[in-house]
Amino acid sequence: MNGESSPLRNGVIFRKNNEHEKTLRASRLNRLASLKLPDFSTFRIADYCEEAKSSFIYGCFRSCIICSAIAAELTLKHTLIFLSEDWEQTYWEIEVKKFSFKKVIEELRRTNDKCTSLLRDADWLRKTRNEIVAHPLYIGNPFEIKQPGTLTPREPELEIWANRIMLRDIRKLLQFVEPDKRKTIEEKTFSKRDTKGKILEEFSVLDYLEQRKPVRYEPFDFTYWRIIQNELIEEIAFQAYRRMIKVLNALFPNK
Repeated sequence: MNGESSPLRNGVIFRKNNEHEKTLRASRLNRLASLKLPDFSTFRIADYCEEAKSSFIYGCFRSCIICSAIAAELTLKHTLIFLSEDWEQTYWEIEVKKFSFKKVIEELRRTNDKCTSLLRDADWLRKTRNEIVAHPLYIGNPFEIKQPGTLTPREPELEIWANRIMLRDIRKLLQFVEPDKRKTIEEKTFSKRDTKGKILEEFSVLDYLEQRKPVRYEPFDFTYWRIIQNELIEEIAFQAYRRMIKVLNALFPNK
């Protein structure tokens, strides 16, 4: 993306290359066009649905994942209450015992065997939210803390370590991507060239993930892995939004 960040406008960071940003947003909006969300205009859940959609369009993919998971979780809580004999009692059990998303899914699975399919999507949203957003592992800048408040400069071995950690996160992200997209990512290649641009070696992502090639100290590698990471997170955010819609449509088919 060209240009440096400019100040926040309406909560969104715009770049100097606004035309490129507009093209990206239009492309994401078009991708969502085939996904039909039920009319929840009179439900409080509509806020989360709209925020999930807007987050995806504006490139805030982790926010999209969070809001999609919240919308599904709230819908399942509503369903758990609605299917119970005593709504007030069930509501207070959820509130007092602080039912987690996982607990809500387990309760519905135990009490209603007709929810199996949608609960798979809900559980995928729960795991994705936790693994990618709530409990991330990746550490952004390669540095070493030798004493409290003391940082050493970057060194080759620290760059290698940063690349290795990034690859571990890419491996984790790939678990949440559908098989065809996963294969496309794994087959991506990049090249090692000499000073004249001649290709010396070519490697695939899978070569590194399966440790057929060692993680190296190459300044460009970290940028390359980050590009792939961002591509994966965008794809996962799209899947999160789509699965949220599947859950909502299954529970409110007439809305």
